[in-house]
Amino acid sequence: MASDSPTPQDHHWFDRLDASYAKGYSEKEKAAAIGFFREKEILPTYLLRPEEAFDLSRFPKSMWVNHLKVLEKWLPTEVVVQEWFLRFIDDANWPGYTYAWEQLVNLGSPLLPLLKTTIRKAHDNPHRKECLLELQKEILKGGLPT
Repeated sequence: MASDSPTPQDHHWFDRLDASYAKGYSEKEKAAAIGFFREKEILPTYLLRPEEAFDLSRFPKSMWVNHLKVLEKWLPTEVVVQEWFLRFIDDANWPGYTYAWEQLVNLGSPLLPLLKTTIRKAHDNPHRKECLLELQKEILKGGLPT
């Protein structure tokens, strides 16, 4: 069972995932925030709807990579997290693209059934479909070079 509502402490640490210059959080604070969420035993599902759970008008790009680092813990076991990561590979210019891509490739063959379904659903978005097919190709050839 996943936790569904953030606590005041979650709000405190979620803010510290923000890497924007204006926030001014140190690398140590950001690492502590990532650690705080990764220590949770069950997936905090509210992290999959940050705008709603944390009363944001938008999910700022300055949080994307650290947010992915939190969710990575559940990547091997939670399809909803795999789907979340797949959202980040549509544009190589997005913060989080490289991190998401590498984690998905490293996940490897367990991702292929979801990837096949996602590719089929992307029929009306040629760019997305192309990105997903490239990921599939990378996984099938054996992943990232070591």
